[in-house]
Amino acid sequence: MNTFKRLLILVTIIAGAFSFVSIAHAGGYKAHATSYYPDSSQMEGGFKDRIGKKLYTLQSYLNGKAPYVSVAMDSRAFAYGTKLQIPELDKYYGKQIEFRVVDTGGRFKGKGKSRIDICTSNYKSSINPMVNRTLTLVQLH
Repeated sequence: MNTFKRLLILVTIIAGAFSFVSIAHAGGYKAHATSYYPDSSQMEGGFKDRIGKKLYTLQSYLNGKAPYVSVAMDSRAFAYGTKLQIPELDKYYGKQIEFRVVDTGGRFKGKGKSRIDICTSNYKSSINPMVNRTLTLVQLH
């Protein structure tokens, strides 16, 4: 087996072993996505983002009632208010969606850009498999 082929196999194995590590991908990052909804429970964390502003849900945005969709990430991944695009969700919903990093949580600490939690309107919306999977995050400027 030649050196190039061995290197390719090694890179493939390493990439598979670290599938949840953020990887630069065509101008973006791959991230494991989950979703949450505004609720007063300990798990969901309330109705406000990390600086006390209202959370905006994906469903409200799609209905034209929100200026963006709130997302939670490691607070060191992006500055508060950073705009993101998620091409897979744009395609699924048939429109460009503006996501903003405005929230965080304990399960994101130290995860960098490898984890994102998308704010949805309720429990039923939060379990949508189109949202809960590996997605591409593209930072907008």
